[in-house]
Amino acid sequence: VDDVAEALARCVEHKGSDLDGRALNLCARVPLSAREIVEELRHASGRDLHFHARRLELSQAIEIGKWLVKLAGRRRWVPFPSWRDLKSRSLAVGFDARSARELLDWQPLEDRDGFLREAVHVLAPESAGAS
Repeated sequence: VDDVAEALARCVEHKGSDLDGRALNLCARVPLSAREIVEELRHASGRDLHFHARRLELSQAIEIGKWLVKLAGRRRWVPFPSWRDLKSRSLAVGFDARSARELLDWQPLEDRDGFLREAVHVLAPESAGAS
């Protein structure tokens, strides 16, 4: 959150018009998988969290099943589940944040330990009272 707030502040302070009409991806490249983040969240929060990987084909079948239930409930305007949309949710391809980095001279937190400290370990029960 701090990184995104910093980038937004840099956008406001940016001189010139080279940002006009541009969309910037404000994201970091932290060397963690979704499975690793869920595991870290499990340890930090003390909750019984588990990562459940599933093939896109199974996810698509589930989405089609939900769509059929909606049709049976007479919600005819609901669009057929998009394979492309589902595939994009996997975030298998990384975001390109070069424009934000170059135009704003912006560097988000990307080291593993720093990210875990700022985004995950703050959820530990013992850190709830500390501010």
